[in-house]
Amino acid sequence: MKLKKREKKEKKLNKAWIFIKKGIAIFISGIIVFSFFIMEPGLIPYAPILLILYLILAVWFWIKMEVKPVRKFLVLLLLLYGMPTASIEMKADRFTKYTKEDHKDELNEFLSDAVYGNREECFEHYETEMLGIRNNMALSGAAVSKNYLNKMGDRKIYRTEKDQTLVIEKNGKNEYTSKNKTGEIIADSEQVFYINRDENQRLERLDLKTKQSSVVMKDGVEKFAVLGDDIIALNLKGELYRLRWKDKEQEKLADYIQGFYVGKKLFVQNSTQIVSMSYEGKNQELLEKNAALKGYEDGKVYYIYLDTKKNKSGEEYVLYEKDIDLDENRVVKRSKMPIQNIY
Repeated sequence: MKLKKREKKEKKLNKAWIFIKKGIAIFISGIIVFSFFIMEPGLIPYAPILLILYLILAVWFWIKMEVKPVRKFLVLLLLLYGMPTASIEMKADRFTKYTKEDHKDELNEFLSDAVYGNREECFEHYETEMLGIRNNMALSGAAVSKNYLNKMGDRKIYRTEKDQTLVIEKNGKNEYTSKNKTGEIIADSEQVFYINRDENQRLERLDLKTKQSSVVMKDGVEKFAVLGDDIIALNLKGELYRLRWKDKEQEKLADYIQGFYVGKKLFVQNSTQIVSMSYEGKNQELLEKNAALKGYEDGKVYYIYLDTKKNKSGEEYVLYEKDIDLDENRVVKRSKMPIQNIY
């Protein structure tokens, strides 16, 4: 009799231990799944399918009451998420080998592919291959002193210092000069996008072959960035738009924006706040309060505090750097002069 009671007790303890062990395994697996999505944003478009497969796997594991499936469950989970992650890594690596001569369409469509748009190395490769000037250099205002100089093969495209007109030179000879004053200029191998200051600062496109201009955005534009077949434009009303200029479509992303930079996300000045968001205007995240955005490069946001006590240290102005991935802040520059936008 005592033996049967002991056996029942042992069975109950064994079941309880299995329940605890399986619960811990499910908890750990949830953290693993979450980590995969954090480390590889390219998985997000496939999230519904991957999560359904994970739930099926988790239910199967929970119904099984043996201890042995724990290791098997975790191995299957790592395969379920590890294989797509490796595939995405390979695809992104292949993108960084593309050239505009052989893969112009793929490079121009990079922002539409979540695998590429969420990766700094893909973003930088697109700019290096396709644009005459880096977007953030043009957005920073530092390019004003260089007249937005774009270099595209044997062409130089820039704004003259005296008249502020758009000039195109090919092999050192003048090929085109605009009649209007221009603002920001960003060119690729087929066209030049620029702000026409004589026409309410509207955004225009100049075809490099025909030298014909067309209007891209009628509303006055303060700043813009070229990202393949898309343009991110900030109008004079403080509204941020994403333009699919070939299809003549536009989508409002945010209001009350004073400035922005581009990278694996959009980094914007929203009143006295610095905020990051996706290129669809979603997943907005507050990065800094009471701060002014001064630049962005390689996963790091540069800013100063608007609070005088924080902005100045003694007689020096202080520039801060925030590492987006590590969520770490540090001082990177002290200056006796007020700090302007940097690149």
